[in-house]
Amino acid sequence: MQPSELRVLYRALWRALSDYEREMRRVTASSVSWLVRVREWELLQRALPELPSVAWGGKAWHQFDNGRQALQYAFRGGDSAAQRWPQERRVELGFAALRHFNERVGALSRLVYQPHSSTVTEGVQVEVYSTFVGREEGGGRWRRPADDGRGAYLFAYMVRLQNLGTEPVTLLRRHWDIADLYGAQETVQGPGVVGHTPTLDAGDVYEYQSGCPLAAPLGVMRGSYHMMRTRSAQEFEAEIKPFGLMVPLTEKAADSGGRQRANVDRYPWEEDGDGATPSEEASRGNTDSDEDGAKRPPTSGPEL
Repeated sequence: MQPSELRVLYRALWRALSDYEREMRRVTASSVSWLVRVREWELLQRALPELPSVAWGGKAWHQFDNGRQALQYAFRGGDSAAQRWPQERRVELGFAALRHFNERVGALSRLVYQPHSSTVTEGVQVEVYSTFVGREEGGGRWRRPADDGRGAYLFAYMVRLQNLGTEPVTLLRRHWDIADLYGAQETVQGPGVVGHTPTLDAGDVYEYQSGCPLAAPLGVMRGSYHMMRTRSAQEFEAEIKPFGLMVPLTEKAADSGGRQRANVDRYPWEEDGDGATPSEEASRGNTDSDEDGAKRPPTSGPEL
């Protein structure tokens, strides 16, 4: 590799590591810092097992103040142990590191570290709250097994919609974008929510609960509801701001969830009613209204 090409690789790695450190600063400020850092170290070791010996002469990552210092050591400093490796091998490792850190920046940049969100679009307010409910039994029935080989991490989310406008609106369709800590992404679309296409008069509130399984202990959901004003037939998208799906603060608490059966009957791709038992569908046939005016699926239905 020519010196000019080596400089291009070095600068690209510098930018990637700067972006990665920016994302890790967001992680540090969150309540799940320990969880993400442990996973990030595991991913780094898995993707670049030769990094300490080839680039750093056996030095460990934690012996550097930051990733850019480690990069300088590998390319411009280093000791004889690192320099004994051929430049070609270290360059190959540099490209592998560039791919790894760019992928991690992409995955981490999609995450948020708050389990709730709220926004108003054209007079429709959408609030969402999520919670960790346990580990799925049976090795990941809904998706692939989780990162530790056990059942998926299960999260419930509660949605509250309120019509702040003056004209009735109807929820026609939903759109969800789901991503996890490891960069896996999925898009889910379908008619209505939990088998309903609710109409909200001015001031009305509609609430429902659903769930999402992940292979990782951390993820994010965002999306929109396709709405229609019932009088004018005008259609628009009500935004769902991103909200985090996060395990509890301690791994012990997360593991204890694996010994409990999480009763999640609906997932984002099942909000249109697919997969429910006949008795569950019958129980959802009507919508109850509480004293606060909120319209909710019947209490006799599933818990989530």
